[in-house]
Amino acid sequence: MIKKITTTSGARHFATILVIDMARYNQDKIKMGFKHDSLFSILSTEIEFARKLYNTHVDPSIRQSEHIFNSSLVDILLNDNGQHIDPSIW
Repeated sequence: MIKKITTTSGARHFATILVIDMARYNQDKIKMGFKHDSLFSILSTEIEFARKLYNTHVDPSIRQSEHIFNSSLVDILLNDNGQHIDPSIW
């Protein structure tokens, strides 16, 4: 059995990897989501898959006390990808 991630830094690193990987393979969906203001609904299947992996491997005490996965979504999907989107959609 794989040992659970029990540190905040480990959970943050794992969440970052999951979201970066998701973003890398879904660039077209991300662009469409920004264009149509539906990013999270367009990526809902991918986000839930990544969230399940995160929840499986991160200790519940870290998951419950921190919002690491959601923070990674915002930091990576919005901050990193949003800078390349046509500003007229904002």
